[in-house]
This record gives sequence, structure tokens and C-alpha cells, in this order.
Amino acid sequence: MQRRLILILLLMILVAFFSIANAPPVSFDYFFGKAKVSLALIMIISALAGAVAGIIAGLARQLQLQKQIEELKKNIRELKRQSAELKDETERRSRPPHSHPNNR
Repeated sequence: MQRRLILILLLMILVAFFSIANAPPVSFDYFFGKAKVSLALIMIISALAGAVAGIIAGLARQLQLQKQIEELKKNIRELKRQSAELKDETERRSRPPHSHPNNR
């Protein structure tokens, strides 16, 4: 976990330095028009958009795995129940039959 945090911080610092080095305004064309925007701002927004996309993809995978874990836990409970039933049945069959006092 700490390595991941350090890596993220290093990447953020790298993006910040790279953005500062490329601070002059550039012409930015988008769907609805055109604007002069700092290249640094475009780079930071792009990096943040990529981070958000990565987080969303990670959360989707996390939810998928959580659902799979719940299904597996349910299977384990069912298998434990079946195992207990089989154990009880095996013990019942392995006991000698009890003679009833009236059957003498």
C-alpha cells in the first residue's frame, strides 16, 4: 500500500513539473468551440480525467469481485451444511441398532 502511495505521489510531482515546464497558452479545440488555455491546465485536467477513469474501472472490478466472494461464501455455507448432514447420517448408520426392551 505504501509503495502504491509513493508511486502515485511521484507521478503527481512529475505531472506538476512537466506542466510547469509547459505553461504557455495553446489553442484548444473542443466540440463546441476553440479557446486559448494553458498547456499546464490541459495536462493536469487530462491526468485527473485518466485517474478518475482508472478509479472507476477499479471500482467496477472491485464490485465484481465482491459479488463473486459473496457467491463463494454462500457455496461454502451450503457445503458445510451438506457435510454436517452427511456426518450425522454416517454416525447414525454406524451405530449398532438399539434393542428395544419390549422386543425381548
